[in-house]
Amino acid sequence: MERKLISGKVYKEIDFEEVQSSHNDQGDIFYHVFYGNVDWKRDGNEQKAICVFMKYNGKVNVITPANVLLKDMFKVEEAIARLKARNIVL
Repeated sequence: MERKLISGKVYKEIDFEEVQSSHNDQGDIFYHVFYGNVDWKRDGNEQKAICVFMKYNGKVNVITPANVLLKDMFKVEEAIARLKARNIVL
């Protein structure tokens, strides 16, 4: 799997995890767990954030909110914990 980072007007990805979703039986839908900078272009208020997006047909959807199924929640939470461990220095 190619590790292509999101880089747009709002989201500047530093790292990510992908978790297979239970949304269908084909196994082609993923949760794309983003870690990076978000910038809403308001007063230089760029912040570090973790966001969950959906990935359909190899393309990350940053427009529609991710609907994390309850049976997938633990896997997504584990992915968030791994991202935090790799990237967040307290």
